Amino acid sequence: MPLIPYLSQGRGVPLDPRTGLPTSRKQPFRGSFTGSLGSLPPGQSFGGGYGGGQTPYGPINLPASTHDYKSLIQQALGPLSAQLTAEGSADVAGRNAGLIRGLTQFGEQFDPSGAQAAFGEDFYKQAGLADLLPQANQLAAQNTQAGFSVSARQRSAFDRSVQQIQDALAARGMLRSGATGIALQGAQKEYDAGQYDARQQLADYFSSVQQGYVAGQRARQSQLDEAQRSEAGRQAQLNPPTGSVQAQPAGVDPVTGQPFYRKPDGTLVDGQGNPYTPAAATQADAQTVAPPVAPPAASSLQDIIAALHRASQGQRLGF
Repeated sequence: MPLIPYLSQGRGVPLDPRTGLPTSRKQPFRGSFTGSLGSLPPGQSFGGGYGGGQTPYGPINLPASTHDYKSLIQQALGPLSAQLTAEGSADVAGRNAGLIRGLTQFGEQFDPSGAQAAFGEDFYKQAGLADLLPQANQLAAQNTQAGFSVSARQRSAFDRSVQQIQDALAARGMLRSGATGIALQGAQKEYDAGQYDARQQLADYFSSVQQGYVAGQRARQSQLDEAQRSEAGRQAQLNPPTGSVQAQPAGVDPVTGQPFYRKPDGTLVDGQGNPYTPAAATQADAQTVAPPVAPPAASSLQDIIAALHRASQGQRLGF
């Protein structure tokens, strides 16, 4: 007589008639998730299932063809760029002339090491003094020989002071006494103080010349950046992207959690249509490459072009 399955302890768990042990019941597979798996970015859906390597993001539309905005912007801003370049060259020439004039009026000839010690290594490099010293030294020597430079006048005043001290002490019969040494030390100290003050005034003058040059360069760069942004908006209206292609979900970045997509030609892009670069690779590069010392304050033309692409995509495709 065959054994009849029965329920164990009234819990509704069937027992195997051969072993007497509870049998395991598997939940049927429903094929796809229903309901919500959490909040998703607007305009994106699960795309039919969440298995087999698929992502919960749907396809996106991207421009099929975009114009060469960089060339269009550069062509439109060609006259302005030429004007600003000419003004920048004039500023360089004016800055160099001011530095040479300062060295000429001071009258002392500097070698590279002496100039770096007197005015600082950073200023020496930024102002390009290495290229200016030969001409400045030649003019300084001529000005000093003529007796017109600051150094020449200070040296002449020091020599007169020494002569007056010697004459006064000699008239009193004290030229060979200790008073001569004390008086000469005082004159030397006064001369050294004058030299120090003159060098500080020259350094301050150089600083003001360089600051004026830098301020002019920054103003022109700001003007160019603003013109590029304005022209980018104009080009986005005049030359919108043409056509569209559909990019399919290709995965989710394991670091940022953001999806990336595959275009029909096989190219991987992010949600903005830019070339996709894994975040892990970007972080590894950041650890091995030293950051720039002076990040530019204004946006580069590449940043403007990228923003223009994103803005033109939204205008054309409506997302």
